[in-house]
Amino acid sequence: MPTSKKRQTVPVRITVFEHLREEILRGNLLNGERLIESDLAKKLKVSRTPIREALRKLENEGLVRYSRGRGVTVGKLTPQDMLDFYAIRGALEGLAARLAAQRISEGEIAKLKEIFAGISKAFSKQDYRLAVHLHTRFNDLIFRAAGNPRLYELVSRFHEYTERSQLQSLAVSGRFQAIQEEHEAIIAAIEKRHPHRAERAVRKHLEQASRAYQQSSDPFNLLA
Repeated sequence: MPTSKKRQTVPVRITVFEHLREEILRGNLLNGERLIESDLAKKLKVSRTPIREALRKLENEGLVRYSRGRGVTVGKLTPQDMLDFYAIRGALEGLAARLAAQRISEGEIAKLKEIFAGISKAFSKQDYRLAVHLHTRFNDLIFRAAGNPRLYELVSRFHEYTERSQLQSLAVSGRFQAIQEEHEAIIAAIEKRHPHRAERAVRKHLEQASRAYQQSSDPFNLLA
């Protein structure tokens, strides 16, 4: 569980939900594993009420499922789930890029370029997990630069899904170079303060990523 300091600032039900969600997405709770309210409450040192609320929210995200006889079990994300996420991200992240092009500071643009250089370096060293992690930071900076807290809350929830699917799509031949070119187009549009061009660049990036995901195998066993 997160530290006691976080518990003081975030409602318990949210802390429990985020903790369980992260455990599932990181593979610490495995597909098909039973989640028993009383056991989770004891382990996380909370009452069963926030556990129950968290499980309901996780069910809405498709991360757990209820079945007669077994109760609550960890669910498996399907390829179609991931494609649905790409479609949702295209709309939300495109909006974030459009707003960022209008509101981003010069310092944030410089940081965006710095992260992009780090992604390129990681790719050259074939450190794909670092590249994907930096890609998340790249996206996060754009989301924050959009200056819309509600939008940020929505788009940032896809960070874990993004990293999983991007690692998988990197198996597709030529995807490394394509990602670099797509990022360059996004940076150029934002730096030149072209909102609609920035949105189009992000949507194109996600459309290409979705296609690569569909063409890929699962070498990292991310959906197991």
